Amino acid sequence: MAEFEALGRPASTTELAKVLAASPSTVTTALRRLSDQGYLNYAPYQRPTLTEQGRRLGLRVSRKHRLVELMLIELLGMDWVEAHREAHSLEHAVSDNFATRIEEVVGKRVVDESDVFQGRTKALSSCEPGDETVVVSVTHESPDLLRELETSGIVPGVALRVEKRSVLSGALIVDIEGVKVPVDNAVAARITVRALEVAAP
Repeated sequence: MAEFEALGRPASTTELAKVLAASPSTVTTALRRLSDQGYLNYAPYQRPTLTEQGRRLGLRVSRKHRLVELMLIELLGMDWVEAHREAHSLEHAVSDNFATRIEEVVGKRVVDESDVFQGRTKALSSCEPGDETVVVSVTHESPDLLRELETSGIVPGVALRVEKRSVLSGALIVDIEGVKVPVDNAVAARITVRALEVAAP
Protein backbone atom coordinates (compact mmCIF):
# COMPACT_ATOMS: atom_id res chain seq x y z
CA MET A 1 0.00 0.00 0.00
CA ALA A 2 2.90 2.32 0.66
CA GLU A 3 3.91 2.00 -2.99
CA PHE A 4 0.49 3.25 -4.07
CA GLU A 5 0.80 6.17 -1.67
CA ALA A 6 4.12 7.01 -3.34
CA LEU A 7 2.10 7.14 -6.57
CA GLY A 8 -0.13 9.70 -4.89
CA ARG A 9 -3.26 7.62 -4.32
CA PRO A 10 -4.63 4.79 -2.17
CA ALA A 11 -4.99 1.30 -3.63
CA SER A 12 -8.28 -0.50 -4.12
CA THR A 13 -8.84 -3.99 -2.75
CA THR A 14 -8.89 -5.30 -6.34
CA GLU A 15 -5.52 -3.69 -7.12
CA LEU A 16 -4.00 -5.11 -3.95
CA ALA A 17 -5.30 -8.57 -4.83
CA LYS A 18 -3.66 -8.37 -8.28
CA VAL A 19 -0.34 -7.13 -6.93
CA LEU A 20 -0.28 -9.75 -4.17
CA ALA A 21 -1.64 -12.53 -6.41
CA ALA A 22 -4.24 -13.26 -3.74
CA SER A 23 -8.02 -13.52 -3.74
CA PRO A 24 -10.06 -10.41 -2.83
CA SER A 25 -11.44 -12.24 0.22
CA THR A 26 -7.92 -13.01 1.47
CA VAL A 27 -6.94 -9.37 1.01
CA THR A 28 -10.09 -8.18 2.80
CA THR A 29 -9.30 -10.43 5.78
CA ALA A 30 -5.75 -9.07 5.92
CA LEU A 31 -6.98 -5.47 5.68
CA ARG A 32 -9.36 -5.99 8.60
CA ARG A 33 -6.55 -7.49 10.69
CA LEU A 34 -4.21 -4.60 9.88
CA SER A 35 -6.98 -2.15 10.70
CA ASP A 36 -7.44 -3.80 14.10
CA GLN A 37 -3.68 -3.44 14.67
CA GLY A 38 -3.80 0.28 13.90
CA TYR A 39 -1.89 0.21 10.61
CA LEU A 40 -4.71 1.34 8.31
CA ASN A 41 -8.23 2.70 8.10
CA TYR A 42 -10.60 0.20 6.54
CA ALA A 43 -14.31 0.24 5.76
CA PRO A 44 -16.22 -2.01 3.33
CA TYR A 45 -16.52 -0.68 -0.25
CA GLN A 46 -13.98 2.08 0.40
CA ARG A 47 -10.31 2.27 -0.51
CA PRO A 48 -8.21 1.52 2.59
CA THR A 49 -5.80 4.21 3.70
CA LEU A 50 -2.71 3.84 5.83
CA THR A 51 -2.50 5.42 9.24
CA GLU A 52 0.70 7.33 9.97
CA GLN A 53 2.04 4.26 11.78
CA GLY A 54 1.19 2.01 8.83
CA ARG A 55 2.54 4.46 6.30
CA ARG A 56 5.91 4.71 8.00
CA LEU A 57 6.21 0.94 8.36
CA GLY A 58 5.18 0.33 4.76
CA LEU A 59 7.62 2.90 3.41
CA ARG A 60 10.49 1.41 5.43
CA VAL A 61 9.80 -2.06 4.01
CA SER A 62 9.40 -0.66 0.48
CA ARG A 63 12.68 1.23 0.78
CA LYS A 64 14.50 -1.93 1.92
CA HIS A 65 13.03 -3.87 -0.99
CA ARG A 66 14.25 -1.32 -3.55
CA LEU A 67 17.70 -1.10 -1.97
CA VAL A 68 18.11 -4.88 -1.99
CA GLU A 69 16.90 -4.89 -5.60
CA LEU A 70 19.52 -2.34 -6.63
CA MET A 71 22.25 -4.19 -4.76
CA LEU A 72 21.43 -7.48 -6.47
CA ILE A 73 21.27 -5.87 -9.90
CA GLU A 74 24.37 -3.71 -9.66
CA LEU A 75 26.66 -5.81 -7.49
CA LEU A 76 25.60 -9.35 -8.42
CA GLY A 77 24.48 -8.76 -12.00
CA MET A 78 20.96 -10.15 -11.60
CA ASP A 79 18.25 -9.07 -14.03
CA TRP A 80 15.39 -7.00 -12.66
CA VAL A 81 12.85 -9.82 -12.52
CA GLU A 82 15.17 -12.11 -10.57
CA ALA A 83 16.28 -9.31 -8.25
CA HIS A 84 12.66 -8.30 -7.64
CA ARG A 85 11.75 -11.85 -6.63
CA GLU A 86 14.74 -12.22 -4.32
CA ALA A 87 14.13 -8.81 -2.73
CA HIS A 88 10.66 -9.96 -1.68
CA SER A 89 12.30 -12.77 0.27
CA LEU A 90 14.92 -10.54 1.88
CA GLU A 91 13.15 -7.22 2.57
CA HIS A 92 11.85 -8.17 6.03
CA ALA A 93 15.22 -9.56 7.14
CA VAL A 94 17.16 -6.37 6.34
CA SER A 95 17.87 -4.17 9.36
CA ASP A 96 17.70 -0.38 9.17
CA ASN A 97 21.48 -0.25 9.63
CA PHE A 98 22.09 -2.72 6.79
CA ALA A 99 19.71 -0.77 4.53
CA THR A 100 21.69 2.40 5.22
CA ARG A 101 24.93 0.60 4.34
CA ILE A 102 23.45 -0.58 1.04
CA GLU A 103 22.32 2.97 0.29
CA GLU A 104 25.88 4.23 0.86
CA VAL A 105 27.04 1.85 -1.86
CA VAL A 106 24.29 2.22 -4.48
CA GLY A 107 23.37 5.86 -3.75
CA LYS A 108 20.06 7.42 -2.73
CA ARG A 109 17.76 6.37 -5.55
CA VAL A 110 14.79 4.99 -3.65
CA VAL A 111 11.96 6.74 -1.86
CA ASP A 112 12.05 7.29 1.86
CA GLU A 113 9.50 8.67 4.28
CA SER A 114 10.39 12.32 3.69
CA ASP A 115 10.02 11.97 -0.09
CA VAL A 116 6.45 10.71 0.20
CA PHE A 117 5.40 12.90 3.13
CA GLN A 118 6.64 16.01 1.31
CA GLY A 119 4.95 15.07 -1.95
CA ARG A 120 8.15 14.54 -3.93
CA THR A 121 6.91 11.36 -5.61
CA LYS A 122 4.07 10.82 -8.06
CA ALA A 123 2.91 8.56 -10.86
CA LEU A 124 4.56 8.98 -14.26
CA SER A 125 1.06 9.26 -15.74
CA SER A 126 0.55 12.56 -13.88
CA CYS A 127 3.66 14.16 -15.39
CA GLU A 128 3.49 16.90 -18.01
CA PRO A 129 5.60 17.39 -21.15
CA GLY A 130 8.98 18.80 -20.17
CA ASP A 131 9.06 17.16 -16.74
CA GLU A 132 12.44 15.61 -15.97
CA THR A 133 12.22 12.73 -13.53
CA VAL A 134 14.00 9.67 -12.20
CA VAL A 135 12.24 6.30 -11.95
CA VAL A 136 11.87 5.14 -8.36
CA SER A 137 9.83 1.93 -8.61
CA VAL A 138 7.12 0.06 -10.47
CA THR A 139 4.05 -1.16 -8.61
CA HIS A 140 3.39 -4.38 -10.46
CA GLU A 141 4.18 -8.06 -9.98
CA SER A 142 4.06 -9.18 -13.63
CA PRO A 143 7.46 -10.56 -14.70
CA ASP A 144 6.54 -9.97 -18.35
CA LEU A 145 5.90 -6.27 -17.69
CA LEU A 146 9.12 -5.88 -15.71
CA ARG A 147 11.09 -7.55 -18.52
CA GLU A 148 9.51 -5.29 -21.15
CA LEU A 149 10.19 -2.18 -19.10
CA GLU A 150 13.77 -3.31 -18.53
CA THR A 151 14.22 -3.88 -22.28
CA SER A 152 12.89 -0.36 -22.89
CA GLY A 153 15.32 1.09 -20.35
CA ILE A 154 12.66 2.02 -17.80
CA VAL A 155 14.25 0.72 -14.60
CA PRO A 156 14.69 2.16 -11.08
CA GLY A 157 17.31 4.90 -11.06
CA VAL A 158 17.06 5.87 -14.74
CA ALA A 159 16.43 9.50 -15.65
CA LEU A 160 13.77 10.26 -18.22
CA ARG A 161 12.16 13.33 -19.74
CA VAL A 162 8.50 13.44 -20.65
CA GLU A 163 8.31 14.59 -24.28
CA LYS A 164 4.59 14.56 -25.06
CA ARG A 165 1.35 12.64 -24.78
CA SER A 166 0.01 10.88 -27.88
CA VAL A 167 -3.23 12.42 -29.11
CA LEU A 168 -4.37 9.06 -30.52
CA SER A 169 -3.56 6.65 -27.73
CA GLY A 170 -2.98 8.86 -24.70
CA ALA A 171 0.39 7.16 -24.18
CA LEU A 172 3.28 9.17 -22.83
CA ILE A 173 6.37 9.53 -25.00
CA VAL A 174 9.45 9.67 -22.80
CA ASP A 175 13.06 10.32 -23.70
CA ILE A 176 15.71 8.06 -22.15
CA GLU A 177 19.20 9.14 -23.17
CA GLY A 178 17.97 10.25 -26.60
CA VAL A 179 15.71 7.24 -27.20
CA LYS A 180 11.96 7.91 -27.46
CA VAL A 181 9.88 5.29 -25.67
CA PRO A 182 6.04 5.17 -25.62
CA VAL A 183 4.51 4.23 -22.27
CA ASP A 184 0.88 3.15 -22.05
CA ASN A 185 -1.05 5.33 -19.62
CA ALA A 186 -2.16 2.35 -17.51
CA VAL A 187 1.48 1.30 -17.12
CA ALA A 188 2.61 4.89 -16.48
CA ALA A 189 0.08 5.02 -13.63
CA ARG A 190 2.10 2.28 -11.86
CA ILE A 191 5.52 3.87 -12.31
CA THR A 192 6.63 6.02 -9.38
CA VAL A 193 8.95 8.90 -10.26
CA ARG A 194 10.62 11.75 -8.43
CA ALA A 195 11.58 15.11 -9.91
CA LEU A 196 15.15 14.91 -11.18
CA GLU A 197 16.27 17.99 -9.27
CA VAL A 198 15.54 16.36 -5.89
CA ALA A 199 17.11 13.03 -6.74
CA ALA A 200 20.57 12.50 -5.32
CA PRO A 201 23.24 11.56 -7.87
